[in-house]
Amino acid sequence: MAKLFLDAVAQTTASTGTGNITLVTPTPYPGRRTLQSTGVATGTKLSYRIAAVDNNGQETGDWETGEGTYLGAGSFERTTPRAGSAAVPVAFVGGTKKVTFTVNAADLDTLAELDAGATLTWNTDGTLATVTTNGTTYTMAYATVDDFPRLTSITGGGKTVALGYDGAGRLTSIG
Repeated sequence: MAKLFLDAVAQTTASTGTGNITLVTPTPYPGRRTLQSTGVATGTKLSYRIAAVDNNGQETGDWETGEGTYLGAGSFERTTPRAGSAAVPVAFVGGTKKVTFTVNAADLDTLAELDAGATLTWNTDGTLATVTTNGTTYTMAYATVDDFPRLTSITGGGKTVALGYDGAGRLTSIG
């Protein structure tokens, strides 16, 4: 399943150790949504950040970022921890942790690789046709939606990355 990026999602967990976490509902953070309220499907991949917090919601030191998988029923697997305040996966101790689903450095590194000396070609309609970087050519595929081209996938380096959109045409998933 494709990785999903979500705005304004923050919850807490009391989970300890290095394993899966259980998300607490409702969220204590004003203006934030719970992961469950977004309608995210079981098996969806998400970038996450977990940070230990005090009773006022202020971070206290331990943190971890990475990519995880929503298991359903408020359970989240820390599939690929990438960075943290200690060796990853971080062994969280008792107390409250804030969990946010956000873009992490690894997501941005992927985009930066495309920018390093890339060569671009264009289709006659003005859409991007190919990107060549570090000896690999990535080809863009489009579908016409409401008379406009919409990027649907990028193929190159032996992989195809599909892009998903919601009913309003907003990009909702990359994977």
